[in-house]
Amino acid sequence: MRICEQMARLNRAQARLDVLTNKIAGGDTSEEVLNAQADALAEFEAAGGYNVDEKIASVLTGLGFEQKDFKKSCTEFSGGWQMKIALARLLLSEPDMLLLDEPTNHLDAKAKAWLGKYLSAYEGTVVIVTHEESLLNSAQLTQVVEVRDQMANQFRGSYGKFLEERVQRVERQQKLYDEQQAEIEHLEDYIRRFGAKFSHAAQAQDKRKKLERINANRVEAPTDLETVEDRPPLHFPRPTFCGTHTHTYKTHTHTQTHSHTLSHTQNAI
Repeated sequence: MRICEQMARLNRAQARLDVLTNKIAGGDTSEEVLNAQADALAEFEAAGGYNVDEKIASVLTGLGFEQKDFKKSCTEFSGGWQMKIALARLLLSEPDMLLLDEPTNHLDAKAKAWLGKYLSAYEGTVVIVTHEESLLNSAQLTQVVEVRDQMANQFRGSYGKFLEERVQRVERQQKLYDEQQAEIEHLEDYIRRFGAKFSHAAQAQDKRKKLERINANRVEAPTDLETVEDRPPLHFPRPTFCGTHTHTYKTHTHTQTHSHTLSHTQNAI
């Protein structure tokens, strides 16, 4: 799929506008150049050229950057902040399809909330892979794909609606499984009791064929859904405050290349 990047489009529009503006400044005021400049201005405006600085500032601020950070080099930031820069660049490129894999890594609660609101208003297609339930709720999803029981199950609607429908789907699956198991047990019992009797040979053979068809299309038992109630509660004791202590230690070093010896040096931590 072809990805159309808004920032690339804006850069092309800016470059074309600069070329035409320089031509006019150099004295070329022909009708062709003036018309081309008018078209370039329209393209620049359509690409968001007049509010690009505001858009960049909004995204950077939303992800936790301060105004003083805007002019810094990327190399001045730590690895976690550089991941935020990469995310900002991706969001500002505004592709037709936005693919996000665990986008909340390195984001604090405020930035996560901003990202969810931003994605909910995104005009293109957004595909999110995440364990962050708050993001799934705030991004206002229209479809959820869950991988369970070696299958990809699709649900249309919000994340909250998905949770409800998932429970219903598992309950339906469990009912079908229980009904089929009961039928299998009934057929096997009949074959076991009457299969060797001549008077019931025909009926037993029919039961065997039916059992074979069922075994060829077995309903698998669904896996149990993990709910909040099912999760084991974890309680950790409050750690003892160690306080502030001053430690001293002594070092005694000797070097072969120097005649002096450093001894009993006091150091504090």
